Amino acid sequence: DKPWHFGTAHQYPVLQYGNLSVEQQRRNFLETDNWNAPAVGDPVSATAPASANWQWQRETAGVWSDITGATTTAATASTYVPVADDAGKRLRAIATYTEGGISRTLTTANTGAVVAVSSVTAGAPAPLPVVGEKLRYSIGAAGATDIQTWHWRRCDDLAMTTNCQAVAATVLTNKAHSEYTPTVGAGDASDVNKYLQAHVYYAANDAAKTWTRATTPVMGPVAAAASSSSGPTGS
Repeated sequence: DKPWHFGTAHQYPVLQYGNLSVEQQRRNFLETDNWNAPAVGDPVSATAPASANWQWQRETAGVWSDITGATTTAATASTYVPVADDAGKRLRAIATYTEGGISRTLTTANTGAVVAVSSVTAGAPAPLPVVGEKLRYSIGAAGATDIQTWHWRRCDDLAMTTNCQAVAATVLTNKAHSEYTPTVGAGDASDVNKYLQAHVYYAANDAAKTWTRATTPVMGPVAAAASSSSGPTGS
């Protein structure tokens, strides 16, 4: 009796009988976990229902404009890595694709304002951490009153790009410092011969709430704990 579903908030009508799913017909992009809090250097990505041509945009003073070179051709997903020019601005992606013989253009939701990456480091470098010896870092920047979550990660390489794993146990919220003790673990959970780094977001105590991300130096490779010895004995 009612083949059409008109949705809410002025949505386009879709069919609602047989095996047709209303949700699938209105599906939009999938967004990454960091969509609402991207930072310079941290990738953001979106996924379309079908192979699409993508264009990423940034917002400046309320006006959206294409980001030169930030395009992807004939792909179901597209990734963009924010640069310094994106700091303080919102991002979005536009995908054009054909589905069911119909040409469609969909736009992602806007990201939050991109966070600038600070040159400020947290604490002093520990170039050679050892299993079992605690690492402790604190925010040293003046005015860092609104401390957000700390994130630690381990990777196979000094560049922190290969086989990176989040160290979930070290997530701390609203703390001016963070501690982590390298462990042997198993498989990718082992810190031995891996490199460690932590970062934290904080805002200065001002009306603008300017957000900054501070990072620790890269530490590693993590050394296995030295075996203890009682020294030589004789008779």
